Amino acid sequence: MFCDPSLIPSVANVLKDVKSIKHIIWNSHFAPKQADLERLKTEYEDINVISFEDLRTLGEQNPVEPVPPSPEDLCCIMYTSGSTGPPKGVPLTHANVIAASKLIQLFAPRYAKTNVE
Repeated sequence: MFCDPSLIPSVANVLKDVKSIKHIIWNSHFAPKQADLERLKTEYEDINVISFEDLRTLGEQNPVEPVPPSPEDLCCIMYTSGSTGPPKGVPLTHANVIAASKLIQLFAPRYAKTNVE
């Protein structure tokens, strides 16, 4: 799971119901509260909690051949806002994300400003 450091307390609150999470990687552009990290590491000792920068460094030190995803592999889980109930996770495949990216590439220029001052 990749999350913003500000969401670490929320992640810690739901992990008891999610047994499949093995790694939590937090965005290292912002520092999390140390107490939040300690709580997460203490309550969930089986989960690897690491910053994105530390993960990047591990990758540099331990290079492996890339394994490209298939179109139907899970790319990410997008969470709804929860405006009509509890937020829900929507799984997006790589094919979903590529299709959406292509649509943006095709249609965004039509709506771009042509006279920028």
